Amino acid sequence: MHSRYDGGPDAFDVLIETLLESPYRIMDILPEQVPASEEGQYFAVARYFTQPERLMPLRRKMAEILLRLNCYYDMAVTFDGGAGWEKNPDPEAFARNMEHLPTSTFLRAVFPARQVMIDVDFPDTYMTVFGSDPGLLDKLGKLAAAEGFFLWELMES
Repeated sequence: MHSRYDGGPDAFDVLIETLLESPYRIMDILPEQVPASEEGQYFAVARYFTQPERLMPLRRKMAEILLRLNCYYDMAVTFDGGAGWEKNPDPEAFARNMEHLPTSTFLRAVFPARQVMIDVDFPDTYMTVFGSDPGLLDKLGKLAAAEGFFLWELMES
């Protein structure tokens, strides 16, 4: 059931602060981080994938991955920087909002019971995954792979 989250706009502040300070993973169209020393053409390829006709289908897949996770865990989302939260959003509206994510905002999805948060910024082709719940990460990895994404940790510098 979807509804406005009744915990108030600052309900997740402590959890979010903690997660932002923790290690994170990336769910991406690439199987690992591209080192700065690589000879390939990362920036040209990134521009290609951030064109609206390519980015919108990627965002739809991201939305569908999050919706599938929402089958297992309650999810609260915000598209307005945390001013308003919606618990277990309507799937159609959520997917539409993800596809048309405005340049001035980002999606934040919080799975409070699992202490996991997932962010998507415009115009990124990846999601940043904060938290370390093994069950959720296992499911996310499987869902990502089924949609042609990869879930990986950052390389050590």
